[in-house]
Amino acid sequence: MKGIPTWIAGWVVILAIAGIALGLLELLNPGSSGVLDVDVDLESGALAARGWGARSLALGVTAAVALLLRERGAFGVALAGAIAREGGDLYTAVAESQGFTNYALPAVMGIINVVAFFGVIGSAWTSRRSKNDIAPPDGPPTMESMI
Repeated sequence: MKGIPTWIAGWVVILAIAGIALGLLELLNPGSSGVLDVDVDLESGALAARGWGARSLALGVTAAVALLLRERGAFGVALAGAIAREGGDLYTAVAESQGFTNYALPAVMGIINVVAFFGVIGSAWTSRRSKNDIAPPDGPPTMESMI
């Protein structure tokens, strides 16, 4: 995976599979994933479930594309989206005074996403640094060496 630590690639696989699967479940049959606590009999509940499903599907596809591209930048984008999602979920849980279980999952996933994001940045920094560690030239540049 071009310098991506294996555990980060594994985490992104989980994000892709879970995002796509849960997203499709909620889009096609609101409330069927069992993750959301909404009354889908109400129009607003079904709308919220489908919106959550669309968001999950989009971020799952983003993670899948990152895996296909095998580039650090794509992994960074997928993880940044996951961090934003978990941050939004955590904010919503706090703002709506939801129970501990509604705080726990986005908090744990958010922490894993942040650590993985910094792992991607760290692997890029290490790789870039090693490429730039070259010996200086023996003498001043000449016209022939610059052409």
